[in-house]
Amino acid sequence: MKLNKSKVKYQVPSNGSLKVGKSRKFVWGKFIYILVLIIILGIVSYFFIYERFIYITGRGVVESRQIINIESPFISSIDDIYVDIGDKVSAGDNLVKLSSREDYEESISAPLNGFVIDKYKNKNEVATVGEKILLIVNTEDTYILSYFEERDFKHIENGEQVKLIFDNGDRLNGRITKIYPGTLPLPPEYQDLYGVNESSGKRYIVAEITSSDGNNNIPIYYNMRLRVAINRWAK
Repeated sequence: MKLNKSKVKYQVPSNGSLKVGKSRKFVWGKFIYILVLIIILGIVSYFFIYERFIYITGRGVVESRQIINIESPFISSIDDIYVDIGDKVSAGDNLVKLSSREDYEESISAPLNGFVIDKYKNKNEVATVGEKILLIVNTEDTYILSYFEERDFKHIENGEQVKLIFDNGDRLNGRITKIYPGTLPLPPEYQDLYGVNESSGKRYIVAEITSSDGNNNIPIYYNMRLRVAINRWAK
């Protein structure tokens, strides 16, 4: 049976309008309500999370209070070198074996516990009197000297746990052990190291940091740049 389209009738409400308009108004009203709710939640989240979560970064470099140069005591031929850069040594360990034209031989031992951080000579090379062969840093006297923005002073505390991110990508856990009184400008050698030029009198909070991993491997990064990060909830 075919439907006769001409006989189909549409009933329109007495007010002359369909209910579609009311439906659309309801949908838009609901949309605006949800949008306002999202904005309010965003503002609350900003003040509760962003304003309360502390994220601070500072510049740093590995320093040592005791650096030992292993030098040749006479004009010598280096018969052997028993260590390489990055090796950990204990006091008394043999480092270098030397000999002279007069068939005089001498072995040089490590004067302290530390890390070999530089090597200036290789086996079978000649060293003059006082010429450097190795550079060793004392494990116990190595630390990170870090500089934080002055505005972050209230968030930096003794004993604060920090993340150490070295330029080569290595990461360690650290702890602030000393905060210097007052503020200081960034030293020229640090400006050279970081490639910045700060002649505006900007001042920084200076802190010393040591490893908190239980194994002090900081000396192997001697003179390397790093970032120091503090991230925690505000106290």
